[in-house]
Amino acid sequence: MPDGVEQATLICPLCGATVPARGLRGHALRGVDNARWQLIFTCPACGLITAFDTDGLSLDVLESMRGSAWAGKLREFARAIRIEQPSYVHQATLRHLAGTFLAAFAAWMLLIGSTDPMQVGWGLAVSLVVARLTYRFAAIDLPTWALHPRRWLALGLLAVEFARQLVVQNITLSIRVLRPDLPIRPGIVAVPTNLTDEVALTLLGSLMTLTPDTVTMDVDQKRGIIFVHWIDVQTTDPTEAQRLLSAGLEEKITRWLV
Repeated sequence: MPDGVEQATLICPLCGATVPARGLRGHALRGVDNARWQLIFTCPACGLITAFDTDGLSLDVLESMRGSAWAGKLREFARAIRIEQPSYVHQATLRHLAGTFLAAFAAWMLLIGSTDPMQVGWGLAVSLVVARLTYRFAAIDLPTWALHPRRWLALGLLAVEFARQLVVQNITLSIRVLRPDLPIRPGIVAVPTNLTDEVALTLLGSLMTLTPDTVTMDVDQKRGIIFVHWIDVQTTDPTEAQRLLSAGLEEKITRWLV
């Protein structure tokens, strides 16, 4: 440490606060040669942090640092921080910016629960600011399918197929409610699928649960099998059960995600 540094008074270049040196204690290290020390300045008023290498640093130099000299140290400290940042921060691209913006905007819309044009406009503005400030750290990338128009078409076909099954099964369930004398055979069947991706299997199981006749009980990702509670088991043959319950949705999910 420079001689007399305990009596130094520093002026923060950011907020102008006068800060006396505090917390300095001399302590000899045993068995350590050529140790390098840093003097860390933390402004209690604005929180500015600056690191000074003590090699060749004197009390006169420390007290005379103003303006450009201190700004140079700040720039040096900022470069050191960037070097220590995770690799994905340096690899962030416009895709990450777009992904972070969409995630922020979706969160905004879910929280306000309104489609008022003024609220949507504020959401777009706030989401853009948040994305610009955080996308290098959030590392939210756009999914691959978002960049291909055919995948968007497949997503639309998936929505149509799900809506069709939802309507058909609601009508079937309504008929059973109105005619309680109709026989039913509830049970659990194993439905094989060609999907092995975790996201695709989860989506398929969730969509099957949302339809009235079926509820997903378990998913075997390794074997690609979904165990489904079926309100009226029409077949126990795995191939036929797949055709009746999941084939339409599975095909659209494959075209969209896989």
